[in-house]
Amino acid sequence: MINIYCPCAYEASVECYSSAEATRAIFQYIQQRSEPEPQPQNVTVLMQRIKQLEEKVASLSAYIATLQETVQQMQLGFRRHRSEVICADQLCLALAEFACEQPTDGGCEQGSSEPSDKATGAEQGDTGASDKPKKASRHGRRKVTVLPQVIINILPAQVLLDGLCGYEQIGQEDSSSLAYRRGGPFELIVRRPKYVARASATNGQNQDEQQPKPTCEPPGASSGPQNIEVFEHNVLCVPEDPSFRANPFVDGAIVRYFPENSVTTESGPSVLIAPLPPRPVDRAMAEPSLLAHLFVDKWDRHLPYYRQEAELERFGWPVPRSNMTRWQHECGKLVKPLVDAMWQQALSRSWFAMDATGTAIRGSPSYQRGHIFVLIAEAESVLFRFSPTYDSKVVDKFFGGHGATILSDASANHNVLFHDGGNREASCWAHARRRFATAFQAGERAEAAQVLQSMQALFRIEREIAPLGAAERLAQRQSRSAGLVDDMLGKAAVRRHELGAESLTRKGYVYLDNQRESLREFLVNGEIPIHNNDCERQLRRMVKGRMNWLFHGSEEHACSAANLSSLVASAELHGLDPEFYLQEILAVIGEYPVRRVLELAPNRWVETRSRLIEAGQLRYIDLARVTGSGLAFRR
Repeated sequence: MINIYCPCAYEASVECYSSAEATRAIFQYIQQRSEPEPQPQNVTVLMQRIKQLEEKVASLSAYIATLQETVQQMQLGFRRHRSEVICADQLCLALAEFACEQPTDGGCEQGSSEPSDKATGAEQGDTGASDKPKKASRHGRRKVTVLPQVIINILPAQVLLDGLCGYEQIGQEDSSSLAYRRGGPFELIVRRPKYVARASATNGQNQDEQQPKPTCEPPGASSGPQNIEVFEHNVLCVPEDPSFRANPFVDGAIVRYFPENSVTTESGPSVLIAPLPPRPVDRAMAEPSLLAHLFVDKWDRHLPYYRQEAELERFGWPVPRSNMTRWQHECGKLVKPLVDAMWQQALSRSWFAMDATGTAIRGSPSYQRGHIFVLIAEAESVLFRFSPTYDSKVVDKFFGGHGATILSDASANHNVLFHDGGNREASCWAHARRRFATAFQAGERAEAAQVLQSMQALFRIEREIAPLGAAERLAQRQSRSAGLVDDMLGKAAVRRHELGAESLTRKGYVYLDNQRESLREFLVNGEIPIHNNDCERQLRRMVKGRMNWLFHGSEEHACSAANLSSLVASAELHGLDPEFYLQEILAVIGEYPVRRVLELAPNRWVETRSRLIEAGQLRYIDLARVTGSGLAFRR
């Protein structure tokens, strides 16, 4: 007997007495296995199994889509939280229904006799006060009573010119607002006395009698523990150096702008009153100093409004974050003409850099994704612009049709800018290096290290020739960098076909070979850099911010945020104090001619400020001198 084990998981015992019979038996067994009999019941089982697997695939696909959405939300830096707030009216209604359902003697049926008891008491002459508390009126503004006060008296120009002796004060108007200084918020009260001409006014009085006589202590002295009252014409000043960039006012300042057509207003035929200084946001209590502090804290220091609300509450006067968002929206619209003019000026340059990143927009029922574009004009401006989509149409609308060299990454959405040859494309060597760095970290060290070493030499050359002019820089690039670039691009054209499809190093070679013309652009243009790291660095402002403030309230609020961020980033580019620059611009731009709005841009503001100060249209109230702290201008 010979035992034969078949590899198909079956064991056959074949009894034979010769090798020929055994061989014949094996052939018969193989033939039976190759032609199995049909088994209808197995087909039904298989169809059921296929149906189960399809349902499982559909379930897994839905789960994968949910995970992808979760990953996208976490990449944006937010998670949506469910509100647990319950309306107080709903609670009262539910409790009332619960009380009516209780089978007690004091139910709803007996409770109906309570009004009749009250009516009986009223008929008997019960004139006592009602136990129901009187609802407080919420009309009007809250009175600021916990912050320090600075009272600025503004007299009409005609009264200052003729002297107080010829006029009689018949009243005054006070306007309260919130301002900010280095020590915290304070209440700024603009007091405007009303004057009428005296019938018996004479012109023969001495000069001392002609000067306004303050009814309070001298400027710089305090009339109370927290209140300070001064006359504006006595405390207006200008810094020693009008072309300053850092804020020269140690304790902050109040900015006053006097337009060319500023005139004294009259409330009657013979009543004189000074005009109210304009504010950036109509019918708002916020001064430019407070607005600038709020915006810079959010868009430069990444401090959300709810944290700023808590900070102001510690000072004794909380500002609701709803007011902050409304102020941001209004101020963003106010500075939009300036940012648009700066955008068009940047596009008119011979070259500029651009990039984009994602952001979140609060929507219903779920959050939506938007995009923030950045445009950098070297030594001129850093500008941001919002768009709900990121496609070729949006890119062409923002950056196309200007015939410039555009430094960007190799995104497919950017191809529309270069298909007609109107713009020249310059690619980023930092993006090319990133792929080889990934391959080196993944274990493909030998070949990736050689390319990284060549790129390191390329960046070292750029660092050495950075102080040179465009022509000298171009000559150095052609003599020192061209050979390195040719070697890397030549090697990439060969090695991309030799390495496997899964090789990370091959992906780096493919990027080099596909972008060979745009990567060589810096060898023919000495103005452009070899990388787009400046755009990446500026976009970190949005990336770090969205990890704190999470999302924009709407697309309109995102546009306003982009406008304000543009002014803050551009001010930092030119070495200006962004908070004080924004305070000056918000105080000036509302009354400044629109046709000359580009004069308020950060790269031209120092010159414009000097001209306005010389013309007497821009003045400052130094809070350090007003409060009597003894602090002087910062040198």
